[in-house]
Amino acid sequence: MRTTTFLLVRHGETDWNVQRRIQGHSDDAGLTTRGVEQVTATAERLVSQGATRIVSSDLIRARETALIISRRLELTVTYDANLRERSYGELEGHSLDDLTPESSGFAHGVIVDLNAADPGGESIAQVKDRVVGTLDRLARDYPGETIIVVTHGGVIRTLRAARSSSMIGHEWSRVDNAEIWEMSIPAED
Repeated sequence: MRTTTFLLVRHGETDWNVQRRIQGHSDDAGLTTRGVEQVTATAERLVSQGATRIVSSDLIRARETALIISRRLELTVTYDANLRERSYGELEGHSLDDLTPESSGFAHGVIVDLNAADPGGESIAQVKDRVVGTLDRLARDYPGETIIVVTHGGVIRTLRAARSSSMIGHEWSRVDNAEIWEMSIPAED
């Protein structure tokens, strides 16, 4: 059994991040100048990591991030819609202050309900199933490799929580723009 290493990178800053708007699946916000600078610095940190490929969410903010990294590392990007941010349905475009425990599943910095979702949106449990399934598939397809996954803050938060025995009560910790978080998945050859 070989282990596949994932270097998960949150996209760089967008206008909607600055405005504190819920992005979800909305594809209206590209990177700000600061976001490009953040990702450029992150790409430099990734140079020595030995990555063999980049897989990215297909949303524009992630695509722009992946392209900056791919140019620096000279790797091709593959896009996968399963790596998208959580869909917040009708709340997308609204202020982050509009999130409630009933619509988001988190309160006071911890997960309180895995199945909470806004109309037309996804729950934390649905995001977990979607993303964990995608990473498991990538681990099977590319055992022993190091893969950069460009994705979103909610996805990384969900994956962090999914590693604990119970996601309820797990910290819903902040993920900074262009932050790198590493995780590994064993895969059979």
